[in-house]
Amino acid sequence: MNKAQQRYSAQYQHGERLKALFRLFASTDSLELYNKLHRIEARAHNYAERVCNGDIEPTDEQDAAHDASILRSVRKILGYADIPIIINGDPRGYALKIPDKWVREHKANIYTDMGGYGIICPDF
Repeated sequence: MNKAQQRYSAQYQHGERLKALFRLFASTDSLELYNKLHRIEARAHNYAERVCNGDIEPTDEQDAAHDASILRSVRKILGYADIPIIINGDPRGYALKIPDKWVREHKANIYTDMGGYGIICPDF
């Protein structure tokens, strides 16, 4: 299996895990799900980088509005299950996460970072 096939397989498997975790329809296309979430992850990560680098200096209200917009986009795709999703403002990691405590308590089968946080859309 070449690298492109490995990446495709990892993205597909992650999409399948998300479908199971968020109880999405079986007919949901796993790769399309991954790709939609990847675009939102990139948008949130880019914002965190721009804030960290001082390219933009949002007010608290602007920051909250941006986070709300990102979470709305994610929830529109994943639904409103009782799974908490948080936005990590540190650009050194993934932007969209599930708290580590929730992942441990529910034994969630999802890709995690070194801190145990569930990653909504890892970059494979």
